[in-house]
Formats: sequence, structure tokens, C-alpha cells
Amino acid sequence: MPTDPLLPEGRQFPRARSPDGLGGSERKRRRKVLSCYDCRRRKLQCDRAMPACGRCTKAGQAAHCLYLEDSAEVPIREEPSIPAASHKLSPFYGHSTRLSVGGGPQGDLLSRLEYQDGRIKQLEAALAKAGGAHAGKAHMPLTPESLVGGGAVDLAAPVQDRETTLLRGRSFKTQFHGNTHPGALIARIPELQGFTRETFEQYPALAKIKEDMCALEQRREHSGSPPAPVNEEALRAMIPAKDEADHLIGLYFENYGILYNVFHQPSFWSEYADMWNEGISSARPFFVALLLTMMAAAQCLAPTSPQFYHGNSSMPRQKAISWIPAVEDWLAIQSQKHVAAIDFQLRVVLLIAKNAVARKYKRTWTDCGNVLRFCMAAGLHRTPDLIRKPTSVLDKELRKRVWAAVTELELQAAFDRGMVSTPWSLQSDVPGPVHIHDDDLDQETQHLPALRKHHDFTPTSYLCLASESYHLRSTLNTYLNNIRQTVSFDESKRFTDEIEYHLQNIPDWSTAPPASIVAKAMLEINLRQYILVLHDRQMRTAETKAERDFSRMILFDTATKMVRTHQELTSKGYFGLLLLCNDQLRAGVSLCH
Repeated sequence: MPTDPLLPEGRQFPRARSPDGLGGSERKRRRKVLSCYDCRRRKLQCDRAMPACGRCTKAGQAAHCLYLEDSAEVPIREEPSIPAASHKLSPFYGHSTRLSVGGGPQGDLLSRLEYQDGRIKQLEAALAKAGGAHAGKAHMPLTPESLVGGGAVDLAAPVQDRETTLLRGRSFKTQFHGNTHPGALIARIPELQGFTRETFEQYPALAKIKEDMCALEQRREHSGSPPAPVNEEALRAMIPAKDEADHLIGLYFENYGILYNVFHQPSFWSEYADMWNEGISSARPFFVALLLTMMAAAQCLAPTSPQFYHGNSSMPRQKAISWIPAVEDWLAIQSQKHVAAIDFQLRVVLLIAKNAVARKYKRTWTDCGNVLRFCMAAGLHRTPDLIRKPTSVLDKELRKRVWAAVTELELQAAFDRGMVSTPWSLQSDVPGPVHIHDDDLDQETQHLPALRKHHDFTPTSYLCLASESYHLRSTLNTYLNNIRQTVSFDESKRFTDEIEYHLQNIPDWSTAPPASIVAKAMLEINLRQYILVLHDRQMRTAETKAERDFSRMILFDTATKMVRTHQELTSKGYFGLLLLCNDQLRAGVSLCH
């Protein structure tokens, strides 16, 4: 009987005309496979609990527990292609529960699984050897143009998301939110809408409270005389006492500066100390505006006791939303002929502050797009080496940091709104920020210092690592918000494997400062939030039970990890991500649903 080197030792192909073959008139009866994959492979008793059996749960391998369908229940379907693997996959995502049943011979389930796994690896190796140029592309980061079909959009394809389109209002007074907006997930849960409606009917006071709060907000916004134009002296008068300023600036760097480090911190702290030593009147107006914006971003992180309110806004938030418009009005009348690094830094911090205090949050996506175009107009999307006039190494590095921070904020705003991000990558060649510490360079530095190791934490570690997965996340955002794109099971697995690869590359930073936990959490959240949306859509369009179970398990596991991440942050006193991110709502609804 013929053998195959890829089959386990002692296993052979079943004869084509034997009872085990498809062509036989009779078929040997087999016991239906009920155990999970690991218990069956190790020949152990399995309690068949869902979503993970008791043995795997006790061993701490619940995420690896996988139930395989019996071959008789799997529909016959032709696979379009075998995607090449660009890296080693994790055990959780490395096994597919969907088996193709062709006209070839069949053995028992495990034999065919092992045989197909080996055959796939053999074919992948052959494909990689046959096309060296194409094999090299598998290791390159994804771009928005590397979607299925070469990036071409079939405009004649039917729209896929009409049933959950969030287009509210009338005439031109409308608001639109796309597929990745948290409201789209809620719209797909009719039971939740019914529950909310019944609750408001049962407790009419809730509707009355909502109306009163809206009326209070409108009266507060339209009360009083229009604000007077803000000048430099008015900005300086808003600076609080030194103790309060020190506390708020420290909170900013612990929660937001550890993520979007667009400063050279030694230079910042030197100018900050000089301002207090020489007097606020001696400080640059732009630096005063920058300090006000940073303190506004941190106002809601330092609650007072007892808590007082102005209308429906707490007093710390009320102070922040009085500083932010003042800075915006002052910035709008400044000349753009002689801009410096602080012009761009101020605009980045303004985006963070408005998001943190929910100031005009419906405009977040458009505001981020405006800042992105402001940076592109200055050429920050091109490599600094193209600048012909003498430019310091520090200024070149700050340009890369500002660009990385702006693109991160714009992509996140697009994802939260359910929109496609700006396709700037088509004309950009700027590299990511360099992994160095701010103490290693200054304005007199002539050459870049030696790079820090991957596991050494610096204030730019987040931007450096986030830039490595940016194109993957941008591609996923485009893929999920394409109204003519159906989410396939194979593409969902491929994207999940790519995300898992980047998650595994996040360093532990066990010896880093305590605030490094914020950067690590943000890196994980930025990647896992795409898994939630991806597998929510895949679960609703799955063609087989195995596909639905696969996506449901990943959805549950990912949402649980995200909730635990936020719990760990809040238990250690870091609340910044609660104000910046919308993933808590998405994770909570995913778990409940």
C-alpha cells in the first residue's frame, strides 16, 4: 500500500475501493468525535464542556481548547487558495476547524488533519521557493493597497451594511457612523434596543432627566455674553499656582506623555523651570498655551473631593473646557509664516485634551484630519533627510515623532467614527521614530546615538512599536469600513494571525518605570479592538457552525483580556485610557451579547 512521508508513522492511505474510501458502497462505522483536540490527541477523558473543557481549563490552556467537527457534518466546499504564512502562528489560531472534504481518500479525522497540515506546509514551501520576490512580500507590513483583489474596489458590488447603517437626522442635519463605531455593534442587538425602550417606558423619570440635562446644557452654552478675544496676557492669567501646575503636568506625562511623546523632555523641563524662576511673564506665549492645554488634558484625572458641578459638567472639566477654547482662539490668529516645533506639538496636545474632556467630541475625526493635513502641508510625511538647509538631529527626530503621533490619533479617530483613514501612505516615505532616550541627544548632537534595545523602555517606545503595526491597522480599518466588502473566514483568520504576531512582539518591560504599563496596555488595546469588530462581523456572516464557534471563542477571549487590561490600569491609578478609548463599551457589549 502506498505511504506518504507526511503521514504519521505507521499510517497509510486507505484503499480507494475499501470501505474507508469514498467510492465504496459501504462505509465503516466510526465513533463520532466528541472530545476536544488536545484530549483526543493525548487519549485522555474529556468532559466536553463549552467553550473549553475542564481539563484544558485547569491546565491554563483554555484558549487552546478546540473542538473539531466530524467530517460527515462538514459541507463540501472548494477552497480558493492557500495563503502563505509570514510568521509562526500561535497554537490558538493555528488550527482551523473547517476541513475541506474532496473526492480523495479519507482516513480517521486526526490522520487527515495531520496529513493536511503537513501538505499545506509543503505547498507553502514550494510557493515560497517558486516566487522569491513574492515570498519577500509576505514579510512586509500590510498597506491599505494590499487588500483582497489588489486593492481594487468593485463599485458595482452590493452594499453590505444597510441594516446597521447609523445615519440619523433629516435633510442636511445628519450624523453618520460606520461599521467600526460602537453604536454599530449595539444596533445589531435588537434585544438591547427592546430592553432600553421598555426601561424608559417603565421609568418615565429617566426620559425626563435626559430632557432636563439637554436643556441645561443648551442654557449653559448660550448664556452670558460672547467671550472676548484672547491675548497673551489672558493666557498667562489662566496659569494656576505652581503646586497645582506641577501636579497636572506630572499627570499628563504619566498618562499621555508616555504614549504621544512629541517633546524633547529635557528641553521642556528646563523651559518649565525657567518660567517659574523668572516669572510667567517671561515665558513664550506658545509655551504658556502648551502648558494650559496639557493641564486641561489632565484636569479630569485629578478629581477633587467633594465633587462640585457646573451644570452637567464637573468643576475640573469645566475649567478644562474654558482653557481649551481660549487656546484655540489664540492659536487661530497666529501667523503660520514662522512656525516651529511647538506649533505642531500644541496641535497634537489639543487633540488629546479635547478627546480627554469630551470637548466637541463629534468633531474629533474632522479635527484630526485637519491637523494631519496641516502636517502634510509642512512636509512631515516625507523623510527629514530631504531638507536641504541645515537641520539638527533633534529637530528631525521631533518631526518623526509628531507625524507618528498625528497619524495614530487620526487612525483611532477614524476607527471610532467608522470612517476610512486618510490614505497618506501613498506619498509618504518618513521612517518611524528612533528608539532612543531623550537624554541621549540635544540641539548640539551631530549624529544619532546608539539605539536602545527592544526591551529597554523609553518615552518613545509606544510610538516606535505602534508604527510597526500601523499599516496593518489601517488596512483593517479600510477593510471593515468598506460598505461593499464582505468579511470572509479566511481573511478573518489571516488578519487575526497578523494581529497576534504583533501582540506577541510587545515587550514585557518588567524593569521599566511603573507608567510603562500604560504604553503596554495601549499597544494591546489598539490591536485587540480590531479583533472584536472583525470577528463580530465574521460571526454574523459565518457559513458553518465551526466558523461561528471559532469567531465566538476569539471574541469572548479578546473582550475578556481588554476588560482585564483596564481593570489593571485603574487598580494602579492610571485613568487616562478610560478617557481616550471607546473600547470598554465595545468589549462590554461583546461579552454581554
